[in-house]
Amino acid sequence: MMPTTMRSQIAPMARGAQTLIELIGVTKTYHKGGTVIPVFDELDLTVPQGEFLSVVGPSGTGKSTLLHLLGGLDRADCGDVRVGGECLNAMGEGERTLWRSRHVGFVFQQYRSEERRGGEECRSRWS
Repeated sequence: MMPTTMRSQIAPMARGAQTLIELIGVTKTYHKGGTVIPVFDELDLTVPQGEFLSVVGPSGTGKSTLLHLLGGLDRADCGDVRVGGECLNAMGEGERTLWRSRHVGFVFQQYRSEERRGGEECRSRWS
């Protein structure tokens, strides 16, 4: 779950500012065997256009999950995830894939793991 100290550091939006990112009541859990692992419980977050934001925290606090939700790689269990005025959780997988190809770029933490694979395996994976 997002620590309350992180939540309190999120500044309110200035009047008239256009919203770039908005999460409203977002809940996200993972399941491992019979165990439910809560990540976000009704998370609210608003980021105005032009704002710079850093996502920092210890391992396991939901940083990657947040970025995956904002990038359309994953879906919230409930709540709204809006980026650039578009509601990502209302999109199907194909729509999110198309949206990502037009609006988002990723550099994954494990990018070096691709170097360990053979060239053909990497090409077939990304083709």
